[in-house]
Amino acid sequence: MWNIIQLSMRICLQSHRIKVGRNFVKPKNPGLVKRASRNIKLKENWDKIKFDVMLRCLNKKFTQEPFKSKLIETGDAFIMEGNWWNDTYWGVCLKTNTGHNYLGKLIMSIRTEIITGKL
Repeated sequence: MWNIIQLSMRICLQSHRIKVGRNFVKPKNPGLVKRASRNIKLKENWDKIKFDVMLRCLNKKFTQEPFKSKLIETGDAFIMEGNWWNDTYWGVCLKTNTGHNYLGKLIMSIRTEIITGKL
């Protein structure tokens, strides 16, 4: 499912439609998705909408099985998107232990909404 989230986010980056090729849709790992999307022209308002786009993508993912059950099983555990590539917006860079961890925060928020029946 990670490739669907990555693909959705990358497609939303663009300012116009592009032909999505086989290598882009079915990559072997998230890094290939990221590399394949480097030449996509960003939407002018991407910085303003990326948070909401990610939230919609994550809602789609975590309201489906088996992801819903797996998320509920985490209980009230803290979720962090740790990385080594200095992504301090969506995650926390493990080299510097800095970052906003918006991805982790969104996932924890979705978990709360699922458990409380709001989602």
